[in-house]
Amino acid sequence: MPRGNKTTSSSAVFVALLLLLVGVARIFYAREFANAQPREQVTVGTICAFYGGLGAQHCYTFAVDGKDHSGYFYPFMEENYKESKDLIQGHQISVYFDPHDPALSSPVEFGARSAAYYRDSVRLFMAAFLLLVIAFLFR
Repeated sequence: MPRGNKTTSSSAVFVALLLLLVGVARIFYAREFANAQPREQVTVGTICAFYGGLGAQHCYTFAVDGKDHSGYFYPFMEENYKESKDLIQGHQISVYFDPHDPALSSPVEFGARSAAYYRDSVRLFMAAFLLLVIAFLFR
């Protein structure tokens, strides 16, 4: 059995732990959106800015009961927006929000957002598991 560098194995374990941590955070976000789904309401929002070029982070604003709120999303991670070329500043979009906590908002329905976060966490856990297997095999 080939023997690897201990530093490489330690790095793989460290990266695997980071992946697990992000996966756990994604599960908490998924649960938050799933719990708020029955209360979900929709309004019209406006893209206020984007950062980092094509496919980067987009900011949106919306109002609830006369109070302004904002949120961020990454179009390349959202199935509804992967092919959209018109996500420019001033473009109107649907914004889903929790009326009890309008800071919890999304440009996609909460159920879809929750499912996406669960899928992400499974992928992160699988990647972490593979890294740990590789680190074990080449220790």
